[in-house]
Amino acid sequence: MEFYVKKVVDFRSVNLDKCVSWMYDWWGKEENWSKEKVYAYMKASFNDKLLPMTIIAFNENKEEIGMCHVTMHDLDCRPDIYPYIANLYIDKKYRNKGICKYILDAAIKEAKCIGLDRLYIYTEHVGLYEKYGWEFIGNVETYLIPHIQRLYLYDLRQNKSDIN
Repeated sequence: MEFYVKKVVDFRSVNLDKCVSWMYDWWGKEENWSKEKVYAYMKASFNDKLLPMTIIAFNENKEEIGMCHVTMHDLDCRPDIYPYIANLYIDKKYRNKGICKYILDAAIKEAKCIGLDRLYIYTEHVGLYEKYGWEFIGNVETYLIPHIQRLYLYDLRQNKSDIN
């Protein structure tokens, strides 16, 4: 399977409805966001040098297969922690194919380009982000289910050989 990953700055160049549906079904409903609010959030996330920015993975047919955001805000109960990789999502039929690594690599590259020196991500996954160089820094209490999530840090000042 072939795929490519890139930062997208024009929401009209992607299937925005598909991306909105991913986000709405994945976290929007659970956090009581309307589909319209998720749509507005997504539409505003297609930026070049500003946050939030959107990274999307495409298959060989130029169809969206995964995405994430680089953003300043993600964890409401911890406004002191920022910036984030947020909303990392891979379409179910494309999971476990290594796409996550390439989406993370592209997001890290873009974060470095705009001068960020660290990124955070929180998740319930154990063992996923560690293999990509993220450091587990502790559990964090959230308003989500599960209530306790794992918080990771990626130091962008590190010289990672696999990140261009």
